[in-house]
Amino acid sequence: MAEVHTQLEQPKELRKLVLDTALETAEAGKKLNALTTVQKQKTQIKTKIGTTLKELQKQLETFKKSIPPLPTEFIEKQTRIIKRQKEPTVPHHLTKDITEIKQRLNKI
Repeated sequence: MAEVHTQLEQPKELRKLVLDTALETAEAGKKLNALTTVQKQKTQIKTKIGTTLKELQKQLETFKKSIPPLPTEFIEKQTRIIKRQKEPTVPHHLTKDITEIKQRLNKI
């Protein structure tokens, strides 16, 4: 095999460019490793949250089964209170004003 020799015009620049590229590649590899670690931790945390949530749901069901049922009178009373709270209340003096304005509109 024949040897070929060439002379480069700015060998320092080329060496610097190769070293810069090697440095950037090493930093990218380091960031990739960090990202992979974070993704693994994320997966572990999601799994732990799911397990904890299932356990909490089981405990909630057990709790619901252990408490006595509410009396129907109490439930009916609470239902009436909630309905009363949902109904919009208009002050009496405004009702009168609204009626008067509707009458004026009907005359027009």
